[in-house]
Amino acid sequence: MDEQRQVILKEFGEGSQLQLASSSLPQAGENQLRIKVEASSLTRTDLTIRKGLYPLLKTKPPFVMGYDWVG
Repeated sequence: MDEQRQVILKEFGEGSQLQLASSSLPQAGENQLRIKVEASSLTRTDLTIRKGLYPLLKTKPPFVMGYDWVG
């Protein structure tokens, strides 16, 4: 089974609220595709999101971090 690693933000706040987790890869559904991400990073945007200061964010934790990725 293929797995993916994720950085999950448990609550808004400091870096201690980030948790590394693994989960199985989702299967692509009809009219969808799955891409292989070669690299990802946590950027200044992610830092702002982690602190709960990103003005356009409507979602509350927990959620997967990673605003920037390359596939």
